[in-house]
Amino acid sequence: MAVIVDEAAGTISFTDCTITFPYGFSVSSGVGTIIITPAGGVASFPLAIQGASGLPPLIRFVAHELPPGDPLPDPNPVRTVINPGGPGEAAEYQYDLYYHQGRQGDAASFKFLDADDLANGEALAEGDVTKDGYVLSYAYPGTGEPGVVFVPQKRGDIRGPSKIDPTPWSNTGIRLLTSVTLEVKPFDRKVLPTGSLVVTGSADTRVDLIAYLGNPDDGGIEIGRAFGQAGAAPPPLVLSGGPPATTPGGNAGYGIVAAGAAATVYFRAEQKASSSNNWATAGAPDGARCGVVTVAV
Repeated sequence: MAVIVDEAAGTISFTDCTITFPYGFSVSSGVGTIIITPAGGVASFPLAIQGASGLPPLIRFVAHELPPGDPLPDPNPVRTVINPGGPGEAAEYQYDLYYHQGRQGDAASFKFLDADDLANGEALAEGDVTKDGYVLSYAYPGTGEPGVVFVPQKRGDIRGPSKIDPTPWSNTGIRLLTSVTLEVKPFDRKVLPTGSLVVTGSADTRVDLIAYLGNPDDGGIEIGRAFGQAGAAPPPLVLSGGPPATTPGGNAGYGIVAAGAAATVYFRAEQKASSSNNWATAGAPDGARCGVVTVAV
């Protein structure tokens, strides 16, 4: 048998032999068997078997933001071969993508208060919105006209008096110690008073520290009290906020300063025993303290 290779024609010729395809040939698998039988012996090509798939390539993308007007590379993205790979080794590539960042826009002159769909913007623009602390809010169905509106930002506050003077040794039954004025706010507030007081009395005097929302001589209501003890040197009074008497949970609407209204809290020392003897109260800072905490409701 002779094997003739013609490189120019790209052919291989076999002479003095028989070529047999014993199992046929599968186009789908690309596998077949060829047996070449020369005179006086037997020879064959090994089975042509599909090899294992190679490893997938490793591809990395890197983005680069360039200033407006800077030239971009061509081609874009730029491909770099990190590792060409080989038998049992994955190829590795990097693609660098270049793009322009946006240009600086023109300064806007729009004002929120000039918006056509802002319900109370025009009215607020005529007043001092920043002083009252208005914020944007969405009025959902059931709370008013749906849409974006300005609403006052509800914030708590703490206020105290400028001074608390001592009161003299006498038998005056009711004494105004100090008062705290609350400025107008555009939302309802609940008032919680705090305070403490040192009292010097007689054997049969008993003095309470009481806080009133509004002038107690003109309809003001009690919003806090410290109950005193009888004697010449009773323990310091510590005031607790709250209404005089309510049903459980019934004080939710008690001691409320309505939106748009100012208020004054009065702190008084009142002698409650059936005595006409003398007593006195200390002043700040050594023997008296008063304050008011407001909570938005």
